[in-house]
Amino acid sequence: MPYIGTSPSSAATATSLTDADDNTKIQVEESSDENIIRFDVAGSEAMRINADGSVNMVLQPSFHAASDAQTNIGYNAYQTLTLNAEDHDVGADMDLSNETFTCPVDGVYMFVLQINWLNTQTGYNYYHTALAVNSGYEHISFIEGSIIGAVTSYTQTGTKILSLSAGDTVKGNMRVDTTGSGSSTVDINSHSRFSGHLLS
Repeated sequence: MPYIGTSPSSAATATSLTDADDNTKIQVEESSDENIIRFDVAGSEAMRINADGSVNMVLQPSFHAASDAQTNIGYNAYQTLTLNAEDHDVGADMDLSNETFTCPVDGVYMFVLQINWLNTQTGYNYYHTALAVNSGYEHISFIEGSIIGAVTSYTQTGTKILSLSAGDTVKGNMRVDTTGSGSSTVDINSHSRFSGHLLS
């Protein structure tokens, strides 16, 4: 049965609600008069409400990964964004070895994909960004090649909010569509990023 407070005889002086082994609990005063509500789960702090009303959820799944280079982007097929480094990865759910984020829990997730195209060509019909979700694709954005033109660098950024289940996989993808043939000269560089986090 849960134990409430530091003084079982008086709810008015309670400072915590805790389980039998004291590793899952809600504390309203871990130290004297700090005015912070802390939520611990299995021995780790999962959430806190600060004195100013702001909320920290330190275990909320989140990642931010980057690509340092990728060359020879082929025509008319989605290519996975190659990821080489991470700024952060709460929960270690992004696997850099295969550029795949695996959802740890059911929920609504937001993803941001930023592709920096180098050496764009006017003759390419479209530049796409998309997410590979399990075996399908969730389109994010596209722009006509004639609008971009032939420039040294062009950045395309988009977001997607998806309701996903635990075990679903997500990758960042890009695509060049053209009626031409041969190998593309379009590359991406270190300004390309893929990030995501659990909203709810």
